[in-house]
Amino acid sequence: MANFPVDPRAFSWCSSAFSGAFHPRGPLTRIGENVLRGGLSGSKKQPPGPAWAARLIVGFNVKGVPTWDVKHVVPIVKRVRLEQAPGDPGASFLHQLGVYQHKEDKKSFVEEDGVQVIILNLAGTTEEAFIQQMIELGEALARELQQAEIIVEIQRNGLTQETHIVDPS
Repeated sequence: MANFPVDPRAFSWCSSAFSGAFHPRGPLTRIGENVLRGGLSGSKKQPPGPAWAARLIVGFNVKGVPTWDVKHVVPIVKRVRLEQAPGDPGASFLHQLGVYQHKEDKKSFVEEDGVQVIILNLAGTTEEAFIQQMIELGEALARELQQAEIIVEIQRNGLTQETHIVDPS
């Protein structure tokens, strides 16, 4: 079985406008048939070139009030991924619940329930196209779940390459 490196551990980020962290709690859950079976290992063939993945961090509160759950996030991710690449195994993904911490007013940290969604570039989409797709997915999640921001971390072989703070625009 091939190994597709992705790092699902705790993650933190900091920019001039936003900073925060996500602390996973509980098991990784697989959505879809084509995502890696048996955790993070799957098909017998290693995809050519570097293994690209994205982790999207989504909070469940709206203006400080618990509003959403993973059952609201999953259908949005499925729909957008299928629109982006019909028939692509990337429409399958992993998710894990956890605690999302972020600065709400640049002074105080807010802690809320949230989820990390992990998407692996199994179809071999170009790096640029994959990153753009992940940003668009983050925008859709932000719009539909009324979030001020969604964190989109891009990984190559399990190492962070870039982090985007995506708004509902």
